[in-house]
Amino acid sequence: MLIIKNDKLKDKDYEDKPRVLIVGPASPSKGGIPSYIDDLLSSQLNDHFYLTILDPLALKQRCKKQESHLSLKEVVSALRVITIFIKTVRKYNPELLHIHTSSYWGFYEKAALLAIVKIIFNKKVILHIHGGEFDLFYKHSPWKKFICRILRWADKTLIVSKKFKEVIKEDCLICVDNSTCFSEDWKYVDKDKLVGKYGFNSNKILFLSLALLEKRKGIYETLQVFKSLAARRDDFLYIIAGEGPEKERLSEFIIENGLTDNIKMLDFVSGQNKKELLFMADAFILNSSNESFGVSLVEAVSHGLFVITTPVGIASDAENIFDDSNCIRVPIGNNLALEKAICNLLDKKINIAAIREMNYYNFKSRFDIEPVFEKMKKIYEEVLNMN
Repeated sequence: MLIIKNDKLKDKDYEDKPRVLIVGPASPSKGGIPSYIDDLLSSQLNDHFYLTILDPLALKQRCKKQESHLSLKEVVSALRVITIFIKTVRKYNPELLHIHTSSYWGFYEKAALLAIVKIIFNKKVILHIHGGEFDLFYKHSPWKKFICRILRWADKTLIVSKKFKEVIKEDCLICVDNSTCFSEDWKYVDKDKLVGKYGFNSNKILFLSLALLEKRKGIYETLQVFKSLAARRDDFLYIIAGEGPEKERLSEFIIENGLTDNIKMLDFVSGQNKKELLFMADAFILNSSNESFGVSLVEAVSHGLFVITTPVGIASDAENIFDDSNCIRVPIGNNLALEKAICNLLDKKINIAAIREMNYYNFKSRFDIEPVFEKMKKIYEEVLNMN
């Protein structure tokens, strides 16, 4: 659907509550932005605002992420989005627009929507930047002044990583958290039964990565580490679930090196299947070279997993969230450090049970859906009350 009317709202809410148009991808698209928007649409914000969504990827009739460079296909798609966007704003007459953007071409497309809203409709706008490489996009762009003008033009510009502020020296940037749903179900799962359901060996330590399978995620390097470990021990299973341009290469590596007993490659998972993988795993690995936020880390913690990660997103020094007391952080591109971290878990040198419990409650107070969207409610109200 192009326009999704929120099922939680009644027709009278259209008149009784401030109208907010969300612009960004939702399910069935995959990734951090759809996950965030899905949470937003199901949050307590519905009690205070009339939320409607315009999904640009649905308008383009595809679920894959858009190309990062300028192309004729993207220009034609963008013109279609702009046309329907104008019709939607006229029809729903929102008092506030919450526009979600990635980096590169996606940013320029959303900049055009922001300009239209400001020039033609004179509406309040929140620009929400999620792009994992937005700092690199800005750093290498010849259009820095234009980008900064767009950031300042929005009534509020939200970012999900403090590292953006280290590159983009703009006072208008406000850092906000992504969310995930915390539940104590992980404490009561029969892990052996669940592992048996998937045909895995319950006597092995299970490591898990959920990721878009592209080079910056470091999955290939992680496979090299597990290949080295498989040559001398057989007490682990590494599960990878995801889709992306690297999938064929990764699958070939596993087969060619005889690693099918120790490494399992699965398709993209969501819903109950995703929960079950998180429930059965012992530790989560994020070996990425760049993340804006790294919501998969919070998802892992919310399901009681210990985390091994590179210092990216919320695991970076700037965020002061993950440190040596609650995870293992390894330098980007350092296979030896990653191998040592995995061995420390396999050899039970770390009390991961105590750390998982501590992390769950510490993170829940900040990253659960309720506190995250309570802060967003205040931001909405501040913008709506601006003169």
